Amino acid sequence: MNVIMLYPKCSDTYYRFNISSRFLLKKTDTPIEIKKVSALLPHWWTKKIIDLNINKIKDIDFEWADYIILSGISNQKDNVDVVLKYLEKFSAKIIAVGSLFAQNYTSYPQIDYFILNETDITFPLFLDDLFKGNVQHIYQASEHSDLSIV
Repeated sequence: MNVIMLYPKCSDTYYRFNISSRFLLKKTDTPIEIKKVSALLPHWWTKKIIDLNINKIKDIDFEWADYIILSGISNQKDNVDVVLKYLEKFSAKIIAVGSLFAQNYTSYPQIDYFILNETDITFPLFLDDLFKGNVQHIYQASEHSDLSIV
């Protein structure tokens, strides 16, 4: 499987690193949801991370993808809408993770799968169902991640 983990452009806030990047010596940082998902994906899958805060969106990046994992927080809503419109021309299934989608997933009918709440709990359930050929539209955890093991 070929997977793109996509992080939309943030508004001008701390999350875009427009101020803190001057002293952190980095342009951006991969969001925690993308890091979690990347660690949970099978090692034999081809993975690519695209952060639109520092990269431009290009067709060639998406033509080979089977799945696009889209992460988002509330200040990315407008940019998520632009990205989803752009992705309509590709056949890859879209998987959404992040707090933006947990808050209002019903606003995104073009997304194939939602991994809501605790990604480290719900994403393995999604993968298990995917391998069994019995994938659901929404995966949602009622429990919280165990932070004592971090």
